[in-house]
Amino acid sequence: HPQLIIRSTEAQMKANLGMRDIPGYRDYQDMLDDISMFEALHPDLVQIEVIGAGWGKDYAQQGLPNYQSFQHDIHAIKVSANVSEDLDKPAFYFIGAHHAREPISMEVCVAILEHLTEGYGIDPDITHILDSSQVWIVPLLNPDGHKLVIDQTDIWWRKNIRDNNNNGNIDTASWGNGYDGVDLNRNYSHGWGNISASDDPISVTYHGLNPFSEPETSALKTLLESKRFLAGVSYHTYGEWVLYPFGYGHNLYAPDVTELSQLAINMAASIPKVGSGTYTPSPSFGLYPVSGSFDDWSYGTRGTFSYTIEMADQFIPPASQVPVIIQNHLTAAKILLQRKDSKTLRGHVTDAETGAALSATFFVEGID
Repeated sequence: HPQLIIRSTEAQMKANLGMRDIPGYRDYQDMLDDISMFEALHPDLVQIEVIGAGWGKDYAQQGLPNYQSFQHDIHAIKVSANVSEDLDKPAFYFIGAHHAREPISMEVCVAILEHLTEGYGIDPDITHILDSSQVWIVPLLNPDGHKLVIDQTDIWWRKNIRDNNNNGNIDTASWGNGYDGVDLNRNYSHGWGNISASDDPISVTYHGLNPFSEPETSALKTLLESKRFLAGVSYHTYGEWVLYPFGYGHNLYAPDVTELSQLAINMAASIPKVGSGTYTPSPSFGLYPVSGSFDDWSYGTRGTFSYTIEMADQFIPPASQVPVIIQNHLTAAKILLQRKDSKTLRGHVTDAETGAALSATFFVEGID
């Protein structure tokens, strides 16, 4: 018989958020202050860019009163040696907070930033990573929704705050459902609007009017199309999984499944669970099929080895657990960043006469 396990109650989640025994959960301004501090401390390694904004800023600038405290930008942090130069290096990403009620996903992104910047010049692995690649961190993709959770307006909120019914209010309902908002992780174009995504704006998994209808997903799309990203992780809660494409239907295996799965296995084996054992690697549909997801788009259209890591064993772990959970993810991040140093072909294609760089696609006989 199926058994029901109560992972956390609403009261517990509120208590977990409210336990501001630092380190707990940052709000938007805390996050901005901290990443700005790392940029000031390590100007040769860290560069912050604003890549977009949420609906809140747009609505606030229209003069709508209910959005004046939601004027949030979306920040991307470039971490690399000689960061101000646009050097020819492969890129990696770490993304936090597609979903508002998963705030530890932002915390781990800030921790990765701290770990890389403080380790450079001291830890030879980190030094090599930043000398030979660019790491792009988007810690808070959904700052508007995140505010609703951190402020405890609605701790179950998952979506952004698109005003679906055009009434100038942020309309939440129950358990993350509500008339407003779009589930950002259903708003990408690859396999959009299929299984486990809703046409109903009230639904917690509402996929939006069309792919990339949301400023958050559109901003991330522009970033990922701007350079060659080899691999990356989008952090979520919960379940203690390392998931890889595809997820938009049952039993869909990617052409690169052998290597995609091996990297997932290696990362998962390095992450201790809250209880005992380590994380579980799985194709995305193994947890449940999802259409219009970031990973499917990133891999399916860009060829990036893209992973979702479902952290922890509840949406909002107690603040007292946060430092340990985050620390447990740093090794997996480094495993991903070191993957380019094995089993890869790389080089440059140039014009035989002028030496100018050419855009090219390689096909490897017997593999592609």
